[in-house]
Amino acid sequence: MKESELIKTRNKVESMRNVMQTVINKITMLETLVFSMTDIVKRLDQYESIIKQIQSERERDTKKIKK
Repeated sequence: MKESELIKTRNKVESMRNVMQTVINKITMLETLVFSMTDIVKRLDQYESIIKQIQSERERDTKKIKK
């Protein structure tokens, strides 16, 4: 391989590395956001009743699908 081709390849790899690092950073931010939102929701007064309602809706929907 010529030196110029090696340099191009190195630059492409570096660029891909930067993109992947950005993706990883965004995923980490999303994870933090989801955990924070979950904590906030759990502190709501109606959390338990909302969870029961969602579970019953899922069970109902599952029964509809099985029919």
